[in-house]
Amino acid sequence: MSLRRTCKELVLEHLPRRVLGADNPFDRLQLIVDEASQRVINSFLRVPDLSEANIVSIDLINQRDEAGNTVKREPVPDLDALYLLRPDVDSLAGVLEDFKLAAKPQHNQAHLAFTRPLTLKQLEQLASGPNLAQHVRSLVELPLSFITIQDRGFHFDMPHCVPQLFPKPSTELLLDIGHRLADVCRCLQATPTVRYGQSQQCKVVAERVQQELGDPAHRRPRLGTAGKGDVPCQLLIVDRSFDLAALFGHDYGYEALACDVLEEATLDIDRMIFVDDNGSKSILTENDFLWEQMKHEHIYDARDKVKQMTDELLESQKEQKGASDMSAGDLLNKLRQTPQLKDTIEKLLLHSTIISKINNRIVEESLSHAFGSAEQDIMCGIDPSKKILKEKDIDRCFKDTVRSRDHDNKGELTSEDKLRFLLLYVGCMVKVSDQTRNAMLDHCQLRPEDSQVFMTMLQTQLLKTPEALSGGNAVHRAVKTKQVDRFKHNADLGAHLGTQRNFQSWSKLWEPRVKDILEQLAAGTLSKDEFPLHGEEPVDQVDPMAGGGLRGAAAGFDDWSFAATVAPPAGRSAVKEAPVEVTQRYIVFVIGGLMYSELRAGAEVAKDLPAGAEVLVGGTSLLTPKRFIQMLRPRQEDGGDASDLT
Repeated sequence: MSLRRTCKELVLEHLPRRVLGADNPFDRLQLIVDEASQRVINSFLRVPDLSEANIVSIDLINQRDEAGNTVKREPVPDLDALYLLRPDVDSLAGVLEDFKLAAKPQHNQAHLAFTRPLTLKQLEQLASGPNLAQHVRSLVELPLSFITIQDRGFHFDMPHCVPQLFPKPSTELLLDIGHRLADVCRCLQATPTVRYGQSQQCKVVAERVQQELGDPAHRRPRLGTAGKGDVPCQLLIVDRSFDLAALFGHDYGYEALACDVLEEATLDIDRMIFVDDNGSKSILTENDFLWEQMKHEHIYDARDKVKQMTDELLESQKEQKGASDMSAGDLLNKLRQTPQLKDTIEKLLLHSTIISKINNRIVEESLSHAFGSAEQDIMCGIDPSKKILKEKDIDRCFKDTVRSRDHDNKGELTSEDKLRFLLLYVGCMVKVSDQTRNAMLDHCQLRPEDSQVFMTMLQTQLLKTPEALSGGNAVHRAVKTKQVDRFKHNADLGAHLGTQRNFQSWSKLWEPRVKDILEQLAAGTLSKDEFPLHGEEPVDQVDPMAGGGLRGAAAGFDDWSFAATVAPPAGRSAVKEAPVEVTQRYIVFVIGGLMYSELRAGAEVAKDLPAGAEVLVGGTSLLTPKRFIQMLRPRQEDGGDASDLT
């Protein structure tokens, strides 16, 4: 059962049955959300899902006009309402405002569902409304403080948290991260064995997860398992310093590269909307069969697959329709008018266009030539003959690449390009002396604002070499972590190319470290010295709590037992995907942010594991290299939370 499907069941099936009873589904109602909870539900619900649950519309609890002023919502007293909110001051005030006037309530009846535990003060705030209680039919808390990514990923929507986490972390923020990670475990019905990287940040989050799931003084009851034993689960918590190559280097997976190199005007990566040259918009979701097949494939493999599928389709149609003299373009346009082929043709043309735009960016940035090859050398620490590069070789590679790109016919590298290249260099080397670092910085001649970003990154100490890697004579982090062995193995797969550099093969050598870590975690070979256990055994199963008074009262999460719930009442359709029995689960969580390349790595590891094994990868936010650099720039607005989901 995927995380997305679990969240969907929780909201659409188990919530109405739990608060109303098995034979009383929700009547027609309006869903009221705040901006944060709207992003949460948008990550796992679609419009047809809401329609099946009798949700006729969605409204924001606090609507604002263009000037930022609060706008009164239109009352709909003939409709009940499901409020799905984070319990902050504004949201609670909005609920009270809806039922301020006894004669004119916003809704007939209300079901209140909060994504975080309610404090005593917040309960008192709700109780202060003289007209609210008579309209409330149920009050529950749902462990939905995270955003799902596809089926096997999640993040906490904390795009600006790094300065508050590194080098000296905010304890409050770390505890919040631990709470959200515990919420993920609750939704998965998991009591994991917890392991963590050797940093204060990782240890504090690991302790918080254990407290929330196992310590009666801190825990919130989680989703029950209807008497079944827990699925074995291992949770590994690391911070962003564990793999800086993934943070700054180019990854050549289709999805990862599209989100990295395409301009925001072309691809809105928050909503995954692609806009072509004519302004037509296409959404890249699981409903796009080609996107689902190819998003984790290497860009050149995706390109070849689209071309092969197009050629095969055209060839078969030429024979059937006797159109051997018709051009490929004319035949495609003709086939688009055929109902049974229309969707396939449009998807092929869409992905051909996207891949073409990506390829144009590859050419413009010389990623398939000198610059891209130099970047791969620095990321892998070996050359195409599998020889480990020495420090002088990597230094020369860096300097020659910047110098040649600054004077070739394609024009200069942008200052931000050089900043990213410099951060990659420093992040991949075991030790970089102050003298060497300053020399590289002078060589790049960055703009003042980009130099400031570099200094800000230094201040986070994420570039600092961990003690476990500092000993010995190795100059590249991949050698110290044994990741270089994987790169050499990948080089062997292309051994037929000899020592001749073929970029299509060379760009497949590097893989994010999370792939190696996940494989070791699954094999039971992950170093306990580098990633110790927080306690030797999983925490005990949490006993379900019986509800009293209002169903699922705010004292804690109710016993959301998936297996124990009855079938949907007649006329109500269940969630469409058939559940898959999970027998083993592995989760890696990255404090500081998750990369698209790491989502791909998780999917690749899952494919190679036995049936029933599930892999999830999560982080405090979902990043691209450009977004991470932007995060380090001074923010224009004053203040602001580390997360819009807090």
